[in-house]
Amino acid sequence: LIQLAEYVKPTCIIVMPTGAYTTGPLVETMQPGLQVSSVAHSKPTVIPVSSAVGALVKGAAVGALVELTQQEAIATLRKAVGDVDGTTVQLAEMTEEQLRAAFDYFDEDGDGIVTEEKLASSLQTLVSSLSPELIEKKLSTIQSSAKGQVTFEEFQLWWETSFGQESPVTFITSQQEFQAILDDPFPSAGQQGRDSPVVLEVGFSFCRPCKRFEPKYEEYAERYTSLRFVRMNGNENEGTIKFCKEDLQVRKTPSFFVFRGGKQVLSWTGANEDVFMSNLLKASPELQPADE
Repeated sequence: LIQLAEYVKPTCIIVMPTGAYTTGPLVETMQPGLQVSSVAHSKPTVIPVSSAVGALVKGAAVGALVELTQQEAIATLRKAVGDVDGTTVQLAEMTEEQLRAAFDYFDEDGDGIVTEEKLASSLQTLVSSLSPELIEKKLSTIQSSAKGQVTFEEFQLWWETSFGQESPVTFITSQQEFQAILDDPFPSAGQQGRDSPVVLEVGFSFCRPCKRFEPKYEEYAERYTSLRFVRMNGNENEGTIKFCKEDLQVRKTPSFFVFRGGKQVLSWTGANEDVFMSNLLKASPELQPADE
């Protein structure tokens, strides 16, 4: 239970019997010996339930149905933009055709307009590694002619600045995409840009500390433009799972890595701003903010 809490980082844990053995005080007997609240970093509250209450069981069933629906939506959307047959769509490299397919998926009534509210919920499907808060922040920068309503042209322009080549943080979905960045962090800078440090953050879609750190990571990327900031969702697909487990050996999230000249020079874990800044300076002593 402690290992599970360290992995999932829940705020509370409900303990209840679900099998045939419900006649004895099973949960009450277990509770005094449970140490998860004091040992696990998330300090979850343990809520004991003496029997498998119908509402809880029904809630779990509804949760499973919602998860299935979300998975089907993700599969449909990614098929629309070409993410099939092992070909992973690179968010920073999405073509106009792929962006059009995504927009048409969001535009359910086909009138050529998507509301910002609909766009926010739909983007969570396409970019599952982003928190709703960060998506809302990014959407606040969209330039639309009609308040709250977005055309494809406005969506395309906004995408380029939020997720494309102009974005301060590059969201990647494959090891191949990351290798291309390591080979040439800033292609437009020519040979001089090839030695630029690359900062990689690895998170998971269920990692709360990762999502809380997202706005700060964006701020660092906007401030220190001589570094290439990259983010990967470790459980995005089979390729990222393998890459994070076998190559990066991620055991805890958020995990951070600094590469220079294609080689890893530093790594650490935890969403601590002071530690993050200290390590950036270790990896790049000459670091200066963009406005200095």
